[in-house]
Amino acid sequence: MSKSDNKMFWLCQVLGWGAFTLLNLTVRGYFSHFAIGELINSLTLYIAFIATTTCTRWYFKRYLQSDNVAWNFVQVVLISVLTAFVTNLIVSSALFPFFEPLYGVPLTEPMRYFWLALPNLVFLSLLWSITYLTIRRQFLLKSTSAQNSALQSSLKAAQLDILLNQLNPHFMFNAINNIRALILEDPAKARDCLTDLSDVMRTTMQVKQDKEWTLHEELQLVDSYLNLNKLQFENKLSITKSIDEQALSSKVPCMMVQLLVENAIKHGIGKRRAGGDIHIDIRLESEVLTLCVNNSGELNTDADTTGVGTRNIKSRLNILYGEQAHYSLKQVDDMVQASIVIGK
Repeated sequence: MSKSDNKMFWLCQVLGWGAFTLLNLTVRGYFSHFAIGELINSLTLYIAFIATTTCTRWYFKRYLQSDNVAWNFVQVVLISVLTAFVTNLIVSSALFPFFEPLYGVPLTEPMRYFWLALPNLVFLSLLWSITYLTIRRQFLLKSTSAQNSALQSSLKAAQLDILLNQLNPHFMFNAINNIRALILEDPAKARDCLTDLSDVMRTTMQVKQDKEWTLHEELQLVDSYLNLNKLQFENKLSITKSIDEQALSSKVPCMMVQLLVENAIKHGIGKRRAGGDIHIDIRLESEVLTLCVNNSGELNTDADTTGVGTRNIKSRLNILYGEQAHYSLKQVDDMVQASIVIGK
């Protein structure tokens, strides 16, 4: 239990029993013409209830943890009766020795007074127990909900880190292979490719912190990545773009478009001797962002829809947007179209 919870408990104790004491004193005092004995009685009862219900709270926190509802109910009743009995004992011990000076009449039947007061005290103790346990349950539910939300956020962050860690080595592997292939064939181009790789890796170092960035930043990464691949494919790779300028400030998952392009090259262009075309089409309509990457080739459902890249895309979209984002991969004429829709 936190310090704030303890402060709240004591505030409720003092104010709650204080309000009851004031009401009790007003009612009893009215019929007894506000005798000094009623004031002492009410104050003693106030102190006794604060002490005994605090002990009751300790018991509930320590022992009332069973999943057995029937046993919990029995405990609440028994502890409430015990609380009332001890409270009555404290009040009686404080008042009975001074009964005649306080009330002006001798105390002839002390046990009768004791047992007559007990049912009302049992009712008050039971009411306190029910109120306390109800409030405690609400606080626990709220705390559990907050903890679950925090855990879900941590889990999503961890899952995103895992997915991004899958991307970076895969991307580096392809780029390094490209450079290795160029070193002996064309050292100058290899140096240019290495420069582009350095720029790309410097950009992707931000990915783990950002998770999302603007489409403008994403397209800068895509351009650098395509430059790396154009050095390898030369005239076999043709790039065209259709970008809605209004979409450039939209937030997108880091390296998402790059991954679409990477898949297009790996599963499409890279398998064609003649190479092919890649067309990037991005639109923003009615707050719905559509990212499309089309590549020459034929859709291989076994590889294209079950590979690491496809699973990665679907997992990241689900973590970040839930049902507000959709990924599709289909054949459109002689092109393979991969599209992501983010929005309503």
